[in-house]
Amino acid sequence: LLEKSISRRRDTEAIQKAKILYSSCMNEKAIEKADAKPLLHILRHSPFRWPVLESNIGPEGVWSERKFSLLQTLATFRGQYSNSVFIRLYVSSDDKMSNEHILKLDQAALSLAVREDYLDNSTEAKSYRDALYKFMVDTAVLLGANSSRAEHDMKSVLRLEIKIAEIMIPHENRTSEAMYNKMNISQLSAMIPQFDWLSYIKKVIDVRLYPELKDIGPSENVVVRVPQYFKDLFRILGSER
Repeated sequence: LLEKSISRRRDTEAIQKAKILYSSCMNEKAIEKADAKPLLHILRHSPFRWPVLESNIGPEGVWSERKFSLLQTLATFRGQYSNSVFIRLYVSSDDKMSNEHILKLDQAALSLAVREDYLDNSTEAKSYRDALYKFMVDTAVLLGANSSRAEHDMKSVLRLEIKIAEIMIPHENRTSEAMYNKMNISQLSAMIPQFDWLSYIKKVIDVRLYPELKDIGPSENVVVRVPQYFKDLFRILGSER
């Protein structure tokens, strides 16, 4: 179906888009010609500048700690690319009032599939960590990073992921009662003041899907599923800067 030419008369809009996406993925010549240019273009944008690349992709791609905004980077990853980094924000039914929907905040996944892959000392888990480290270094070098700098920086990245894995709530402790922590955004901000929760939620939430959240304010209720994780997360991130 996807390999057939587009028919604007017979194909629905969804099928037309699927065919266009499939065609773009299968156009190997165009992909090879583009090489890393699309990714490098993104990495020159302020929220995505990568320190390991230094000035190797041009002065406009140089990362600046003074100009870096964690909130803007996390919100752009989530809002533009549907990629939850550190924080998973979504809307679903209130567990205790199923006829109502509510914002929920949870821990986000890391690079490896499960938390134990970072913490176990088994040969298998170590091989996963080694493979992740090699992948990160190789990617940085392919994008123009100095190999020594890439090896140094990616060791730091892996150490950070291990620290975050240590504070993640394991599956056996994620009971419905333990994870139902309802509060408003103002209370959340008082509990974890290192992060502008209201601004993050406003930037991330799709008001086309949830028009009732267009004018969201500090009194809006949220279910914080892992409050201790968020407390520990921003303590760790604060110590890393």
